Amino acid sequence: MKHYIDTQFILADDIFTVSQGAADQIAKVYHRSAIVIHNGIDQGVFKHTISKESKSFSCTVSPIRLITIGSDKSMFKGIHGIKEALKLLKIKNVPYRFSWITPDEPDECTGDVYVNPTQQKIAELLADADIYLCNSIYESFSLPVLEAMACGCSIITTPNDGVKEYCEDGNNCLMIQMENPIDLADKIIHLYRDYNLRHSLISGGLITAKQFDWTNIVPELLRYYKR
Repeated sequence: MKHYIDTQFILADDIFTVSQGAADQIAKVYHRSAIVIHNGIDQGVFKHTISKESKSFSCTVSPIRLITIGSDKSMFKGIHGIKEALKLLKIKNVPYRFSWITPDEPDECTGDVYVNPTQQKIAELLADADIYLCNSIYESFSLPVLEAMACGCSIITTPNDGVKEYCEDGNNCLMIQMENPIDLADKIIHLYRDYNLRHSLISGGLITAKQFDWTNIVPELLRYYKR
């Protein structure tokens, strides 16, 4: 597989990728330059609603609604660390509901599990959630985080290269330490108790998500191919 992928990079006349972090890795590993054209989201599907706003900030005695997307078979996704953080929430008597969207059957189910749902169903689940959790060690351009922003979730994420393309700690997300379930649990509790911060992060996320609408990305992609 490595030989096959190496060959593709050697033979390609031109390369583009979805983030500067990915471009840096391509330069480091394959010694090729790559143009960055960001990924985009369909904001006709992934969108914020007024009903979500009123439901999200009802009161802190209600369970906080947490959600993540990723396979526990891909170790870099950090799903195991999320499960550890959830155990800490239980110990601290923090009420929560957890939804887990995964492309394949998990090795061990936790919370409400949705295997390979449609894009519309993913959007519905994100719209029903308060906080999106990204515990990845590596991402090239974490698209689900952007989709969650567009649906009005507040974001807790690691500072992986993919999200650093558009995430700013304290503005549109809270960043946590890599591979640190304790820090993740603490940040969830912090957001659970801080209405103003949650509202601020959601507002920042909605602004960020609009920048990555396909209507902005597609013209750039077309210009690239024409050139």
